[in-house]
Amino acid sequence: MTVSSALARISKDTVPSSVSSVQLGKDITFILKPTLSGSTSVSFSGSDYVIRDTMVYPLYYVYGSSSLPLDTGYPLVTATGTILQWTLKNITPSSTLPQITYKANTETTSNTLAVIPNTVVVSYPYDASPESLRTDVYNIA
Repeated sequence: MTVSSALARISKDTVPSSVSSVQLGKDITFILKPTLSGSTSVSFSGSDYVIRDTMVYPLYYVYGSSSLPLDTGYPLVTATGTILQWTLKNITPSSTLPQITYKANTETTSNTLAVIPNTVVVSYPYDASPESLRTDVYNIA
């Protein structure tokens, strides 16, 4: 059993809340809500809190739509999807973490009618909990 002195968590939704489908070629706005809690009996030094969001085809990031700048200024496009990453610096469990919004769009030439998962994972050095507890998935059809 691993005991973490801090718990990094995140939830993902849409704006407006609970959108379950999107038309091809239309924008959808996501909101990420990170949290960090920890023991008051442990002294923390400020550390990086990393938020990594992965979209799979046919979703793609609308450039310049993020409420916080991406780490590299642009998304990383891979064969399996688009990765967005933000690093919040010098964070302790007493820190107020900003919510992040960004827009995604669906490829207009997609033939995909299946559910499209959009996954976000957070990491923090003092949280040794399993990644599954630090992950949220939002599905769009």
